[in-house]
Amino acid sequence: MNIQVDIENLENKAFISAFGKNYVVINKNRYFDLLFFSNNEIKTFVNPINVFDDKVLKHLFLVLKNFSFDLVLFGTGKNLIKVPVQLKKFLVQNKYSFEIMNSISAYNTHNILLSEKRNIVSIIKLT
Repeated sequence: MNIQVDIENLENKAFISAFGKNYVVINKNRYFDLLFFSNNEIKTFVNPINVFDDKVLKHLFLVLKNFSFDLVLFGTGKNLIKVPVQLKKFLVQNKYSFEIMNSISAYNTHNILLSEKRNIVSIIKLT
């Protein structure tokens, strides 16, 4: 099933304009891997186990230590995955709000937060 989304007056290069099985479309480009959004930039991780893979977390800690964000959004794929204890402790100690949800819900939440001009980090595993 393919879905296309349109929110008027949204000019953000990280907006997810369409998605289907194992891909999303962002700024007219198709992405097939785990996506990491921060500061309107997109980084991909090829073949990670999940959103809490060591490579992904290393990048997340780096980004969070150097920039300030309103929220960290985790799209964990088809199923919810608990946040690792070390990460949860870091987020709470540094007063970061975070949300965990399946990836389809995360696509929509990501777009809504962008439309509200919220400063977010989104890490979403494609389903």
